[in-house]
Amino acid sequence: KYSFKTFLNSLKMSFIIKRKKFDYGIDLRGSIMNSLFLLYLAGIKERISRSDWHKEISLFLTKTIKPNPKEHIIKQNLDIINKGLNINSKNFWPEIITDEKDKKNANNFIKKNNLKKYICIFPGTNNILQNWGIKNFDLLVKYINKKYPNYKILIIGGSEDEKEVYELSK
Repeated sequence: KYSFKTFLNSLKMSFIIKRKKFDYGIDLRGSIMNSLFLLYLAGIKERISRSDWHKEISLFLTKTIKPNPKEHIIKQNLDIINKGLNINSKNFWPEIITDEKDKKNANNFIKKNNLKKYICIFPGTNNILQNWGIKNFDLLVKYINKKYPNYKILIIGGSEDEKEVYELSK
């Protein structure tokens, strides 16, 4: 949510970034606020972002890239990075950073709930363009239940996903 505090924090961050003297900045979210404050006002020489969500964003960028709308967001992001930096990386698999405490908590949860075969589904997103819809997730859950009856399905999410998690759990 945009507020005066958000504006001030973004302005402060642009000064911090400016002191670092970055040559390249890539905004994978296609956010006007990010492109303005974290790239343009921060004085980054090469400012790159997607061009398909906010057309006016190009005012703050040196390069805009229109990703393939039929690809998953992870592949779109890799395409933006590749084209923006003129490289050809093929590794788009996201890495989930964990520590020993995370692993211990996960193992305790698995043991406590006697999970042998399970599938996790995370229905949440903070971007309306990336939202798959509760009905599609419901169909997926029903399909998995029918096709893989020996698997438990874990519907996971943060506090902001409570409604979707509850609906799918029913």
